[in-house]
Amino acid sequence: MRTIGMGHGVESGPSTAPSLDKVSLDFVFTDDELILKISGWDVVWSLHREVRAPIDAVTSITVQAKEPLIDELAFRLRGGSMPGVVMAGRFSVWKRYQHHEKERQFWLTKRKSEVLVVQTAIAQPSRLVLEVPDAREQARLLTEELAAHRFGADSAADPAIDDHEGG
Repeated sequence: MRTIGMGHGVESGPSTAPSLDKVSLDFVFTDDELILKISGWDVVWSLHREVRAPIDAVTSITVQAKEPLIDELAFRLRGGSMPGVVMAGRFSVWKRYQHHEKERQFWLTKRKSEVLVVQTAIAQPSRLVLEVPDAREQARLLTEELAAHRFGADSAADPAIDDHEGG
């Protein structure tokens, strides 16, 4: 098992106020699962402590603009949202954008316009949309770890990191 921490969202001191600027999450790779561990106030916003996806189901890890992705969302099913401030939890997807029946996306974003997107080949979650401090660097690290799990620790497979400006 290997954890890739996002290195943010952990705040020192007595403050218990919810952070509207930082997301508290870590990625854990097991032999067969990618687990997104959520902590702090983001558990309250998203109503989740973790989200799991089979490693074999992860199809890409990209950096994309957040706004075009929002258009695909139909309804928030479980979580919290404050327009322009935070989107957290599970969302249904408009039928015209669905690749699977009953497709769901998990979002944990705040104010940044660029997000890390983990695309899967399953319906739930079909996509993880996450705000991280340096999305490009996190995409690179996660893609390398994913390749190591799939192809062995010595694999230096060319990471499939895409920089999309839109949907």
